[in-house]
Amino acid sequence: YEKVFISTIEELKAKGVDSGIFGDIDFSAHRQWIENVCSKAGITPYLPLWGESQERLMEELITAGFKAVVVAAKASLFGHEILGKTLDREFLNYLKARKDITLCGEAGEYHTLVVDGPIFKKRLEITQSQIISRGEHHFLEILRVKVIARKEGKT
Repeated sequence: YEKVFISTIEELKAKGVDSGIFGDIDFSAHRQWIENVCSKAGITPYLPLWGESQERLMEELITAGFKAVVVAAKASLFGHEILGKTLDREFLNYLKARKDITLCGEAGEYHTLVVDGPIFKKRLEITQSQIISRGEHHFLEILRVKVIARKEGKT
């Protein structure tokens, strides 16, 4: 994974990219990994969310009108029914009630795909998917999507 990651960064660097922006918040081991691979590839990493409150970040994302769906989850923490759930206040409250996870999934508990947001001209609608389990994770395998133009001012 690291070799492919560095290779990809090097390809981007050859096209003029000299830095990378990463969404890490507080998982120190991953920050160290990011800094290490960026150093090897010769680019500067930026982590603008580092040290921020996960609850505040989630509230900000929801309030701003971004839509994200859960596409992967650790099987030891979640059943497959979490897949496809929208990251909204109801989901945030569910996460806040749990004591065994980080709100933003910072330790890899779950992963999301952003399908819509106020800065996008188009949104994604997942029209066909299937749930698969592989190893220690459940995945929402996306088979088909529609790309739909957003109406001006609508989220």
